[in-house]
Amino acid sequence: NYTDGCLFQYLTYLTPGTYDYSFECNDSLYYNSTATVVGLVVSESNFFVPDLISAIVAPPTGDQYTEFNFTVIYRDTDDNQPIDVNVLINGTPYSMNKVNPSDVNYTDGCLFQYLTYLTPGTYDYSFECNDSIFYNSTATVVGLVVNESNFFTPNLISAAVIPPTGNQYTEFNFTVIYRDTDDNQPTYVNVIINGTPFLMNKVNPSDVNYTDGCLYQYLTYLTPGTYDYSFECNDSLYYNTTVTMGLGVIRVNLFTPNLIGANVTPTMGDQFTQFNFSVIYSDVDNDGPVSINVLINGTPYPMTKQNPADVNYTDGCLYQYVNLLSMDTPGFLNTSLSYEYSFECNDGLWSNSTVTYVGLTVNITNTNAPALLSGAVFPLTGDQYTEFTFSITYFDLDNNAPDFIRVLINGVPHPMVKLNPSDVNYTDGCIYMYQTTLSPGYYVIFFESDDGAFTNSTSIPLSCTVTETKGFLDEYWWILALVGIVGVALAVIVLSYSRAKKRRPTVGLEIIPPKDEVEIVAEEVKPPKPVPEKLQFACSSCTGEFSVDRLDASVRHCPNCGKPLDLIKSCPQCTELMTIPHEVYPKFVGKSLECPNCKAIFTLAGIEPLPSPPPEEEPVIPYLVIEPEQFSCSTCGTTLPIQKPDISMVYKCPICDQPLNRILKCSKCDYKAAFKQEDYPNYVDRNIECPKCKKKQEEEELSQIISRLRDEKRETRIQAAELLGEIGDKKAGPFLLEAVMTDQDNNVRAAAIFSLGMLGVITALPLLKRLMEEDPDPEVRKRAAEAVELIEKKKITHG
Repeated sequence: NYTDGCLFQYLTYLTPGTYDYSFECNDSLYYNSTATVVGLVVSESNFFVPDLISAIVAPPTGDQYTEFNFTVIYRDTDDNQPIDVNVLINGTPYSMNKVNPSDVNYTDGCLFQYLTYLTPGTYDYSFECNDSIFYNSTATVVGLVVNESNFFTPNLISAAVIPPTGNQYTEFNFTVIYRDTDDNQPTYVNVIINGTPFLMNKVNPSDVNYTDGCLYQYLTYLTPGTYDYSFECNDSLYYNTTVTMGLGVIRVNLFTPNLIGANVTPTMGDQFTQFNFSVIYSDVDNDGPVSINVLINGTPYPMTKQNPADVNYTDGCLYQYVNLLSMDTPGFLNTSLSYEYSFECNDGLWSNSTVTYVGLTVNITNTNAPALLSGAVFPLTGDQYTEFTFSITYFDLDNNAPDFIRVLINGVPHPMVKLNPSDVNYTDGCIYMYQTTLSPGYYVIFFESDDGAFTNSTSIPLSCTVTETKGFLDEYWWILALVGIVGVALAVIVLSYSRAKKRRPTVGLEIIPPKDEVEIVAEEVKPPKPVPEKLQFACSSCTGEFSVDRLDASVRHCPNCGKPLDLIKSCPQCTELMTIPHEVYPKFVGKSLECPNCKAIFTLAGIEPLPSPPPEEEPVIPYLVIEPEQFSCSTCGTTLPIQKPDISMVYKCPICDQPLNRILKCSKCDYKAAFKQEDYPNYVDRNIECPKCKKKQEEEELSQIISRLRDEKRETRIQAAELLGEIGDKKAGPFLLEAVMTDQDNNVRAAAIFSLGMLGVITALPLLKRLMEEDPDPEVRKRAAEAVELIEKKKITHG
């Protein structure tokens, strides 16, 4: 009975907030509603922490094709809705969705879920929630295993570059879609531009469904030129690539490049200071420099880019040149040098340069004499057509350039040139060379140098022998002479016959034939007998050859290495040369010998037995001695004598008022050292070895071992190569490299290769890696691999 009215109701819970409400009705024909009532306030009561129950993932295991459903029930006694409900998979939170959005009664719980695919691996997961005041989470569940199924090769589709052409200002976007039926993520996706791979980035990192494809891109600027590009990918098992496509980048060069931020650090130093010249090169056209130099006192030096991977020149690229500064300062022990510097560049069309900067000061000191080491001549023997190379390594502890370096060939000086003109670090040695041809003879070689204050020269001579190679005319001149004589005789006969034939008989005259016919016969001209040669001796150790006018005991030992000499005897009949070992020829004195060539018999006479080789003296290193009246100032460099100095007095420099130092001097060479006056009593009556002489002796011993690398005996060469590695002096590196490349014995090469590894010669790595892969000898390959491993370890250890 609706005439007296019927009561209707709606029961519900409301979340905290302010509400308006009204009522409405309809009887199928007419519609009616009440006025809106405002101001229904529902206050929030939040006394209880929300709860998470029935946390689960279904299924509990699977592969990359499995869709995993993470579910949890959110329950709140206060009936407060959650601000968030998340599942944390390996620590990463993912927002969950309510299964029934219309369910707003949280007192009895609401189901939340998160659906996803997972890549192969092991996962931990947990759940968390928040109702704006209270936070709660479940325990972490471990051991969700997703197995990998990899049956299909990944595919690359829609490969493109946008735009397809441009200039150096264009940012090119290389894109490709990676798709994998197994839903395996890629190990890498690369774009290969002119053979160089560049790693691409996924456009949408949250997209982990690879079955329908994920877009990858690589953004870059390119310098003008023609490019080939392709794409490649790998899913850890299968590899795939696209076809190669072309791209053209044109050059737009409208602006002059700019040089800013010109600087040198530090602005003052000495010849041991590493000066860093730097400048920033920028180009609005984004053109890289064809050249960029720093000009130091007018001399250009090429600079290098600090970051080779930076090809964006519009915002500037830093270039630098780092080196020592040294100049010749003849006649001065201490001086100060000023340098000017500027920078220049060229981008292929436009050039630019900075102003010239002044104020760079280098304080040059010259207190140490230079050293000359590793002298060599190659080859040791030749003829008048052979080009001989003379080399020496110049060292200077003060890093001063040489005033001159010369090689003295039989006393005649010849200037040498630096092998690497850009190398200005003389503390670790610079190689100088001189090349020439020589006339036949025996040559003795020394080297000398001067750094403006000190002169030095080598003390142990080198030698080389130049033999004469005769040409055809020199060897067979007598045949030409014989042909000439026969030709002249024939010409006389023909001329005489021709004249006789032209005569005609005269009337009344009788032609009387000659009584005797004269026959002209050309005599055979025999070649002259060879002039007897001087007595010849040869050294089997250093291959030197020597000639003497008479045979005596004083020449029986090699002047180079002290080894006994062998006699070279020529046959008096056929001039065949025979070598008679020194151990044998005393037994044949006064006896008959037979020539192995012509079987002629001759007697060996006048030869005395060899004397015993001279005993080797133990080298003695000279000592430093105190110069009683010599003092020097370490501040201003002043050197002055003090007559009869008192040991109890402290003498000061008259120029800078600083305490003077006493001077020690080597008893053999020109080395000097200084020490404080108060230390003077500690040095009295003490034997202090000269470091310069000691170093020189060690270098001479090293030079002797190096010379054995060219010995005829393979055992000697092997021992020398192994010993150089044990000594550990890196100066032997170039000579070991020469042995590796030129020696015909693989055992010698293997020993030299292993010593290069022990020395840690980094410059030998490219050769050793090639030998490790390509050399036909297995021992050489094995030693090369060991040497590469040793050098790589030393690089890691020492940086």
